[in-house]
Amino acid sequence: MKRILLVLLALLPWFVAGADAEPELSAAAFLDRVRNFHSTGTYSKLSGTLQHRRRGGEVEKSSIYFGIIIQQDRFTGQLVIADRDYLLISQARRSGTSAVTVLKGSMAVLDRVGLKATDLTLGFIHGKLLRELPRESLSLAPCRVLLLEDEKSKEEVKVWVSADHYFPLRAAFFRKGGKEPYRILECNGFTKRNGLYYARLLNIEGPGWRTRVAFDADTAELGLFDPKKPVNIMKPMPAGSK
Repeated sequence: MKRILLVLLALLPWFVAGADAEPELSAAAFLDRVRNFHSTGTYSKLSGTLQHRRRGGEVEKSSIYFGIIIQQDRFTGQLVIADRDYLLISQARRSGTSAVTVLKGSMAVLDRVGLKATDLTLGFIHGKLLRELPRESLSLAPCRVLLLEDEKSKEEVKVWVSADHYFPLRAAFFRKGGKEPYRILECNGFTKRNGLYYARLLNIEGPGWRTRVAFDADTAELGLFDPKKPVNIMKPMPAGSK
């Protein structure tokens, strides 16, 4: 069975199993495989630019940094916006239970640009499976389309997942009772570094606004994580920060 290690969205290192002659999986079994990818331990450190624009306004630009370590039972990551807002992200792999801690600054910028810290850890794939929708293709990639529900907010998310490689390509978010998505997330620009693939581009849009995250291929650092020789993915805060 073909295996490719990917970093996607969250930019999670991900073993993707091809669908070579495998029997058709039920929607629940397919989603379980998407959630519980195999990994021997990986990390990534990505820096880039975040651009946001609202209808009739100027393009706002800021720097973005995302570092993450994938271990057997947990993701641990750091998200930094404009060297001003420092966030710590922790997420259980099996349940998807996550916590975002503000180390410095706030999450106000993320709220304004429509980016959630848990987008980067694919937290949305842990919603309750409501049903499978008719299959579609995105950029010629056949996808199984799943409708999930956040059990707390009751918001729904429609997720397009590669039928061959078990990773999400697109997600549309609907508020409770909403008929149109208030937020759509897509990734592309897959790039290989040190034997791992990651999505360089993340596009998010909603009514009257659009956000684009572009990670720099030249500075991207990805690799296997060795607990005996741990890598530091935390970007230090400026001296005197609290």
